[in-house]
Amino acid sequence: MAKKKVGIFIHDAVSNALDEASVQFAHKKGLCVSAAILMFLESDPKTQRKYVERVAIAELGGGVPSILSDAKAEQARRINSGLG
Repeated sequence: MAKKKVGIFIHDAVSNALDEASVQFAHKKGLCVSAAILMFLESDPKTQRKYVERVAIAELGGGVPSILSDAKAEQARRINSGLG
């Protein structure tokens, strides 16, 4: 299986959230990032645009920790309602 190293820069809060999320997958952060990319690519263009705009606005306004908090709350809501 061929793999390619990709150099990216992400917000510290996103990196910390990735560290936490990857624990359940033996700390395989690359695997988790690949899964996130797959989810993004499977999404329709409107949904992709929504997430890209949301992250860009958060990065420009210093609100990345806030959108991560919102994401965790949305995940909990979906789990509790049986949607996730």
